[in-house]
Amino acid sequence: MPHGELHKKKKKKNLMIFGLVLLWCALIWMVTMIKMASADEGNFHYAGRNYSGIDIERKPVDIKAPMYNSRFKHEEKSAGVQQQWLENFQDSADERRQIFDARELSRVMQQGHVVGTQDEWQQKWYDTEEERLNHDYEEGQRRAAHYDATIIRKHNWWDDWTRRQQEKSE
Repeated sequence: MPHGELHKKKKKKNLMIFGLVLLWCALIWMVTMIKMASADEGNFHYAGRNYSGIDIERKPVDIKAPMYNSRFKHEEKSAGVQQQWLENFQDSADERRQIFDARELSRVMQQGHVVGTQDEWQQKWYDTEEERLNHDYEEGQRRAAHYDATIIRKHNWWDDWTRRQQEKSE
């Protein structure tokens, strides 16, 4: 298909826009590289302003200033909370010991639990045999139905479709 004047005009415009996008990306990349190259420990920049050359007058810290008082209050409160937690932990030591002892007693009883002799176990096994067999049979039927629905019917779809089409045509 031959290219007309409109095609050439749009191509120039598209190439110009593409060039401007590339130029913009290159400009951003250059500015980033310059900033990274000039960023060392002695040259701090914040929002494009250089603060490394400013001589800041150092003033003595006023401990009674409100911000420091709130810090000390926070530390005192934290120490109080920590002490309260420790006291609560020590007060509940008896309860924790009782829980631990009950858990340990339960574990020992479980370990020492005797199911019975082998004859008793076999008798119980034979008594529940019919229930187990019924369950196995039902599980087998369920699996067979699932297999039939998912595998066999998929393989017979062509036969089913042709049979339905013949029934429709009759």
